Amino acid sequence: MFKSALDYQDFTSYDRFDMRGHALDWANQPSVFKEYGGIEHLPLVIPGNFSQVSLSDLHDNRLETTPESSFSHSSLSSVLTLCHTITAKARYGASYFYYRSVASAGALYPFETYICAINVDGLEPGRYHHNVARNSLQKLPGGASRTELEEIFSPSKFENPILVFFLTVIFFRSSWKYRERAYRYHLLDTGHLLENLTLALKYIQSDFNILLDFNDSKANQFLNIDATREACLAAVTVPSRTGPVNWPDLVSAGLSTDLSGCSKVSVAEIQYRAINDIHLLTSDINDAPDNSGKGAFSLGLNLEFVRKIDRVAKTAKPVGYPECVFSRRSSRNFVKLEMSSEDFDWMLLLAGASTSEQGRNCGCNVVVTGFLAQSVQGLSNGFYIFDETDQSIYRAKKGSLSDDMTRICLDQAWLANCAVHFLLMFNMLEVERRFGHRGYRRAMLAAGRIGQRLYLAAASLRLGCCGIGAFYDAEASKLLGLNDESRLTYLLGVGPLKKRSQNNRPE
Repeated sequence: MFKSALDYQDFTSYDRFDMRGHALDWANQPSVFKEYGGIEHLPLVIPGNFSQVSLSDLHDNRLETTPESSFSHSSLSSVLTLCHTITAKARYGASYFYYRSVASAGALYPFETYICAINVDGLEPGRYHHNVARNSLQKLPGGASRTELEEIFSPSKFENPILVFFLTVIFFRSSWKYRERAYRYHLLDTGHLLENLTLALKYIQSDFNILLDFNDSKANQFLNIDATREACLAAVTVPSRTGPVNWPDLVSAGLSTDLSGCSKVSVAEIQYRAINDIHLLTSDINDAPDNSGKGAFSLGLNLEFVRKIDRVAKTAKPVGYPECVFSRRSSRNFVKLEMSSEDFDWMLLLAGASTSEQGRNCGCNVVVTGFLAQSVQGLSNGFYIFDETDQSIYRAKKGSLSDDMTRICLDQAWLANCAVHFLLMFNMLEVERRFGHRGYRRAMLAAGRIGQRLYLAAASLRLGCCGIGAFYDAEASKLLGLNDESRLTYLLGVGPLKKRSQNNRPE
């Protein structure tokens, strides 16, 4: 049993001289689509046209929210389509691969989305599963009561909701490939999905609250899932701002039909104890979180001020937000060309934006955004930190480090051609001191959200982006000079591409 998330992080670290390779069990490859057999599909209405607002408008909250007492079916369709949808397909051998709008390690897509409809026009109140393959909703048997939801979230955090989104992960989808290390990707990938969901809600000008502290067992029971195989990691509520909700008389969930078997995605699944242990450890909730912290100065680095970033950075992007979502890819065909300072500053501002907006119950800005500059206009090569509190860049190390980091990232040679490596890090013990063991989930989800932002920002600029969660952990910390409490958790390579249509990875 782990005593801290740092124990888990070190237990699952990669070591160049102690890598135990394993062959993938293709006969037990997990299904990436969850199905509820025998339950009617309610098609989502795909919007004909999306207005091309910019990512800047969404992140800067320039679209005013509209008070709602109910949620329309068309709005829900728009949100789910922008949040998670199939964007293309390609044939590989005898089968098809389906590209999606959400980034995922190894293209394994461990996440699922459920909703509890309370006041949604055209939908009977109750619990639904979002079927991505069919672009539909399936209403789960039984209903839901306000009492059950308040037992999950506590009444003080559950203000007049008209709609609740639940984001879960199915453990074996990622652990099939990544084994014990998979819980890292469960959190990062759910963060990708959470960011897409919040952007979609902003796009339709809906208010929302992000809830990350809740009763795990009550949430899993409410969703009628097998908690040993699938678990809820995040929730988002859409509150009524026009007065108290006329809560419908919903039938108690009652679980008249056991659907937990649908959480199984392979014939012979392996349940890794390390994943169970870290998930159990981070189930504890700290009722009195500490929102103060050292931020960029928590990593033990000697920082030298370089410059502030102008908040009036370029905001008119060649590609609007909806097109960014549908065109997002992981690309590896980078070419050594310089990235303009204007484009870089804009991406850095998006990466460093608060991850707790409109979600006062969710969050902490504990993730530190850094970068290795290799071909960035106006910046000499080196390791830098961006401090979001004063919108400033600080240098931690001089010199080119990208080739060294490429070797640390399991010698993936294409990384050396990126203009910049974005680095997401945090002081793990500080997070636990401030937020308890649950803080690990918060920080990793936040890193995933930032990663998805960078993916979309790169698509907006017609640049390439690819996230890396596999690296030799101790070597990365040593190269960057992090203190013993801090770890690199996510790296994203960004830069110009040789040809946009070639070698785009599915994940």
